[in-house]
Amino acid sequence: MGNKLSLPRAPGLGVEDQHILAGDRPKESHLETTSGADNPNKIPSTGPNDDNATDAELGVDPDMDAEDQETRLPAKEPKSEVHDGVSDQHNERARADSLVPADPKQGPTNTSAEAPEALNRASEQTKLENGETQEEQKAHEEEEQKEPTELMDLPPELLLEIVEHSVGTGADIRMQSSLIGGRRAMLADHSYGGMYFSTYMALRQVNKTLSEMAGQGFYGQNNFEAGDFAILNSAFRRGLGKFVGQLRTITIARVTGNVKKAWQNLIRIKNLQRLTFGNFQAYVYARGEREGYFEGRVREKMQEVLNATATDLLIPLRRHHGKKGIKIVFDGNRGGLWDEYEETVRRANLMGKTNVVALSPEKVAAKVKELDDEFNEMVVAKENEYLEQELASAKRLLDVAQFRVNELIKYMGDSEATRD
Repeated sequence: MGNKLSLPRAPGLGVEDQHILAGDRPKESHLETTSGADNPNKIPSTGPNDDNATDAELGVDPDMDAEDQETRLPAKEPKSEVHDGVSDQHNERARADSLVPADPKQGPTNTSAEAPEALNRASEQTKLENGETQEEQKAHEEEEQKEPTELMDLPPELLLEIVEHSVGTGADIRMQSSLIGGRRAMLADHSYGGMYFSTYMALRQVNKTLSEMAGQGFYGQNNFEAGDFAILNSAFRRGLGKFVGQLRTITIARVTGNVKKAWQNLIRIKNLQRLTFGNFQAYVYARGEREGYFEGRVREKMQEVLNATATDLLIPLRRHHGKKGIKIVFDGNRGGLWDEYEETVRRANLMGKTNVVALSPEKVAAKVKELDDEFNEMVVAKENEYLEQELASAKRLLDVAQFRVNELIKYMGDSEATRD
């Protein structure tokens, strides 16, 4: 081959592979790792003993000295093995690619070990679509997925909802007095049953935040029922008066006891919104009772409540809170007693013991609303009657006062006597 310096080519590499080793990148490469039989687009490599191979194909520059040519070419690679008819040429090219820098003018890198490190640095600096790195996104996702593990870590709104559910809001706290072992004791129970009462007591002992939330739910969103005024006054004396700032609704079953003392206790509840009276005595149909018997008993109860409470309780409460500030209600079906009575009538009718037709639950509800409106009208009428008496009394006092005023004015206007 004359003066040309023939360099040995890396075994198992084709023409384009030789260009890669020489530091030249081919414009396009369609080399495949499969054999030529499997891939017709594969470019056949020039064998090491092919005398027709040109210097360009061998990656040799004819104008360079032999030492320069040898310096430009890397060390020989061992011949790759073939497994199952598939060559390791792809792995050889991958190692060769790792030696080629991004800028061909800088020449090959010093070692292939730097390539993985460069890839790692590039991966760390790769930004995602939202501008975060993969590590930042992972940390952000972990923070979002983090859930509170402690009760007090919850948002205040959610914590309040849990506490209110725990103490059973929307229920009736029934207060009764009973003789136990010869002594009268105050008893109270939760209309939902269960452990709501003791749960409230336990939450009160945890910390200040849970204590306030429990009190707000237990006293502010439950209705407190007293068997009579004596029981109500006793409850205030035994501790209920500590929660006058949270109480909202009170119910009285029987109108016995000290009404004036009850007024003094109820007036302490600044935000009292509703005072309810109800017919708490159960009735069962008896043979011979006429249609509308239960309604008649309800009306009797209404009149009893009005006579016992109008002057000393109802009218003063309305004057204190304003006509729109408090709602006074008579519930004729308190505890579903009217419904239960009509059910006994219905059974007796089906057994042929009476011709009275029982009222449906819908008709009972309509009657209860009608009687409550009548009760309110009775309270207003009683209040107007009372106020007219007060007004008349005030006018009499005013007339007396006006007479006294006129008398004083006349006296003060008299001239003094002439002195000799």
